[in-house]
Amino acid sequence: MKGYKVTAVKNETDARQNKRAIDGLYKHFQPDYILIAGAQDVIPFQPLKNLIHSPDDEDAIVPSDLPYACDKAWSDDPNKFVSPTRVVGRLPDLPGGKDPKYFHSLVRDAITSKPRQPERLPQLPEHQCV
Repeated sequence: MKGYKVTAVKNETDARQNKRAIDGLYKHFQPDYILIAGAQDVIPFQPLKNLIHSPDDEDAIVPSDLPYACDKAWSDDPNKFVSPTRVVGRLPDLPGGKDPKYFHSLVRDAITSKPRQPERLPQLPEHQCV
């Protein structure tokens, strides 16, 4: 990370450190896309406050990759991340997984998959509603 002038992550569970590292690497490389490889135990989701937290919605925190898609500094306030400037995806493996064969199979499947042809729907007479 020194070679890229980015502060290394010292505590892999620290969301702030991971956000800072990805921001720094993005700034250095300026990629078209970011693909986070692995589950949340590899690169953690960023904890965002749940703005609709209530007795009907018990989750006070929403784990998200949205902050990685934004150039704003770390925050747990989702309102800071309303204008993504980066394309971010995640190819998750099994949390805590130790077998690289599983992740390799995910990559292989992603590379070799082909889109299906859409199925033709039967034509309905114009006067019928679906």
